[in-house]
Amino acid sequence: MLGIREKDINGTMEKILIVAPHFPPSALPPSQRARLLVNHLIKNDITPIIITVKHNKREEISDDWLSQRIPIGIDCYFSPCISQKITRKFYFGDLGLRMLPGLLFSLLKIILWKRPKFILFLVPPWYILTIAPILKKITGIKYGINFIDPWVYNFNEENKDFKKKFSSKIALFFEGWVCRNADIIFSVSEQINNNIKLRYPETFKIPFNAIPYGAEVSDFNSILPLKDSKS
Repeated sequence: MLGIREKDINGTMEKILIVAPHFPPSALPPSQRARLLVNHLIKNDITPIIITVKHNKREEISDDWLSQRIPIGIDCYFSPCISQKITRKFYFGDLGLRMLPGLLFSLLKIILWKRPKFILFLVPPWYILTIAPILKKITGIKYGINFIDPWVYNFNEENKDFKKKFSSKIALFFEGWVCRNADIIFSVSEQINNNIKLRYPETFKIPFNAIPYGAEVSDFNSILPLKDSKS
């Protein structure tokens, strides 16, 4: 935990629990998405509660600059995660699968303690979505999905190896279930939303939004001293 804001202690701010397996200092796009969401939620008097994994459990490059763009004092918790050194021996390293065994229990603990009003899942990794309907059934808390990349790709089956074909079957099996039970879905492009609605017409009743990638204006402030020093 990094800290608790004063208004949050007094219970005057709404809380959103964000499941963000990739979070700064991760340099992957989902981490950037999580960072921007956190900043804007705080600006709108909403308290974000982050659950992620420790960076040594991820396999991507770290970027300390991204960590410096996160507001000081947000709540950040770490879910248990099986080491990639172990799972690679069994030919898989997907972060969602590695954190899945301990994620449900971790989320239930945070929900009981923090009482969030809403849960947001940032994907990929997509396998974390398999517990979203279960969590909603247990707690009654609504959830949303932010598709940063689509879970189901329309790749040519002939060009897939066994592992890719198996992953595609799993994606098709679970995607409809998690999307039909979601309370809002938003993606980085309208095309991802349209493809989901075409696959599952029942989701037309769910609010969809397209929010493309962006950047904070304040991000550019960090490069101004470098520019000035060269002039």
